[in-house]
Amino acid sequence: TLIVAEDYTISFLQRKELLVNQSWAIGFCILELSKFIMQSLYYDTIVPRFGSGSVALNMTDTDSFLLTIKAKDENEVLHKLSDVMDFSNLDPSHPLYSNARKKRPGYLKSEIPRSRILKATCVRAKCYSVTTEKDVIAKCKGVSNKAKPQPSQYEQCIKTVSSVRVENKRLRSRNHINEVVFETKQAFTSYDDKRYYTCAIHS
Repeated sequence: TLIVAEDYTISFLQRKELLVNQSWAIGFCILELSKFIMQSLYYDTIVPRFGSGSVALNMTDTDSFLLTIKAKDENEVLHKLSDVMDFSNLDPSHPLYSNARKKRPGYLKSEIPRSRILKATCVRAKCYSVTTEKDVIAKCKGVSNKAKPQPSQYEQCIKTVSSVRVENKRLRSRNHINEVVFETKQAFTSYDDKRYYTCAIHS
């Protein structure tokens, strides 16, 4: 397209075809599509079926929700969302149990199908603690499983101004030399600023 006037010229150039063959571009597209699918699922399916006053979004990740839904019981929630859920990991005796959608992409699946969530503390992205009737699930990106903070520390970080530091250990390879790195690392903070750490290296 070319627009010409007395004292200026504007031209527009658009490629007819674009080849996206770089890994970062593919990863970016997948992430953006995931955001669109998750947003559509929440606002077009979940909220209209329960009402905006009955649904609270506690946390979300690339492919998961942590929701608080006001309903009579769990079965009511599962029935209303039966067309978007995979029930293959429910107890076989459950009336909604089905293998029809097992491992099929695009369907929601309960991460804790045979237990009930008692408490959830979400500090920041990929950093949360979930207490169930049977277990405690703690996630903290960048911190090894053995060094993960206690659930009470997650809650303290939400209720007060504090930070949590842990002793982390990991393997690293530099110039084909394997090293064990011991580091004192900030797991999370009430301010959610950039993490920093000090470390000692043992080859």
